[in-house]
Amino acid sequence: MIADLMDQPWVSRSLPNFTMPASDLLAELVVGHLFSSLFRASAEAVVTENAARFALMRQAEQSIDDRLEELKAETRTVRKTEITTEFLDIIAGFEALSKRRPRSTMESNDPTQL
Repeated sequence: MIADLMDQPWVSRSLPNFTMPASDLLAELVVGHLFSSLFRASAEAVVTENAARFALMRQAEQSIDDRLEELKAETRTVRKTEITTEFLDIIAGFEALSKRRPRSTMESNDPTQL
């Protein structure tokens, strides 16, 4: 393999220079290549895991936002119902008091009679 490279013309102006024996150099290059391949694979695994976590986090945030809107709508509905009930109680009380009074008292302008 190295002999094949030695037969090819070099495209740069400076020639490569190494002082190690060829077998040791090849062993170091293989170790370096394996290290970089494993490092790249583990980095890609971390990226994939983080992307999956990010996607799940966005889904959770969307679910929270949707649930919050539902709860706000429910709160508005309950509040409207309570206000309506209070108004109906006031109106019913007013009508009950109006029916119980004699007509002459209702027609009088005396504020103490009201």
